[in-house]
Order: sequence, then C-alpha cells, then structure tokens
Amino acid sequence: MGYDFGETQMLIVFLVIFGLFYGLIGLFGLATYIIQGLGILRISESHGKPNGWLGFIPIGMYYQLGAVSGELELGNRRMKKPGLWLMLIPVITYGAFFLVYIGMMVFFVLAAASSSMLGDASVAAIFVMFIVMLVVILLMSAGTTLYTILLMMTYHKIFSAHYTGTRPVFYMVLSAFVPLASGILLMKAARTPIINPPEYMVMTPMYNTPYAPYSPYSPYSPYSPYSPYTPYAPYATYATYTPNTTDVSSQETGGAENDQGQEQP
Repeated sequence: MGYDFGETQMLIVFLVIFGLFYGLIGLFGLATYIIQGLGILRISESHGKPNGWLGFIPIGMYYQLGAVSGELELGNRRMKKPGLWLMLIPVITYGAFFLVYIGMMVFFVLAAASSSMLGDASVAAIFVMFIVMLVVILLMSAGTTLYTILLMMTYHKIFSAHYTGTRPVFYMVLSAFVPLASGILLMKAARTPIINPPEYMVMTPMYNTPYAPYSPYSPYSPYSPYSPYTPYAPYATYATYTPNTTDVSSQETGGAENDQGQEQP
C-alpha cells in the first residue's frame, strides 16, 4: 500500500512540476506576445504608419515591421516590401515541411498496412522519402537563415532612424535573438526623436521628372519710334459779336417820348 502511495505521490509531483514548467513557458510567451505587439504599435505611431494593431497578429506583426522600416538595400537593388517577405518566408518554409511530414506519415502507415510494400521496393521507397526529407530540412534551414538575416536588417533599419553609432547594431542583435528585448527596445525607440527618417517620411517632389529649365531670356525688340507730332489745326476764330444798335436806339427813342408825354400836364 505504501509503495502504491509513493508512486502516486511521485506522479503528482511530476505532474505539478510539468504543469509549472509549461505554465511558466506559456506566461513567458504571452508576455512576449503582448510586449512585442505594444512595441510594434508604438513604433508605428512614431513613424506615422497606420495599422499598428497588426503587431498583435502573429503573421501580421512581421509585415508591419517591414512597413515601418521601409525599403531595404540589397547591394544595387532595393527591396520595396520587406514585410511581405517576412510574412511569406515562414509560411512557405514551415508549410512545405508540414506537408512533407504528413506525406511521410501517410506513407509509413500504408507501408505497414500493405504487404506489397515489403521487400526491396519498400527499402527503395524509404530511401527516396529520406532524401526528400533531407532536402526539405536543408531548404527549411536556408529559409530560416534568410528570414533571420532579413529580420535583422529590418530591425537595423528601424533603430538607425532613431540612433547613431553602434547602438542600432546592438539593438538589432538583441531584438533578433532575445524574445522580450524586441518589444521593449521598440517602445524605447518610439520615445526617441527620429534623426534619420526613412524614405517614406522624406518630402518628395510632386513630379518625378525634373523641372525643365526655362528658355534663355530673349529681350524685346526695340520700340519703333512714334511718328513726329503733328499739331492740331488752329481753332477757327468765332465771329466778333456785334450788338444790335437798331433795337437799342429804338428803345432809347421810345423812352424819351414817354418821358416828354409825362412832363406835359
């Protein structure tokens, strides 16, 4: 009885430790998810980029990081949408691995259930599946490496907009390999002024073609001289006024006769 109790007690202790371990991992993952989302939201607001809420979506957060960083320089070329590649590379890589893994499981189940797969044919099929799995693992490793390099370049572009010197490189390494560091450093960068803005924050001219220079100044042709001034013809003189002497003399004569008539009684 005591032996059974000891086994039960050990099982309970194991389950408690197991639950605490995975519970702490779950809490750490949840904290990382929240802090990462807040960091992407704050840095998006700092750079004037919309859709900062994508930082809380597992696939969308990497697309938003690429949108905040802007174009990336790859030698003589420029990657215009790094966020799209940050979102597609993990989906393609892990999606291919998952499909091959499911195919292998189905193959082994059918091989075990069918007697026709025994013998040399089954050995050859297993060898082919092993080669396919090896190729998929190599492609998955290459995709993971490419994804990590692209993510580090994205972080470096974001931090270079706020800091100078070796700090962007140091923050890039911490953000790429330390889970909680990326969200915390992004929130810190969002409170720091932008000193090296990305290309989408720089004013661009309205027209892509340069302004055409004006044609050289051509002076006006000399003024043609006016014709010489011709004075107007002299004004015609009016006729001199001659008073009507006849009317005046008759009025004076009539007035004198009236005066004589008034003097006689």
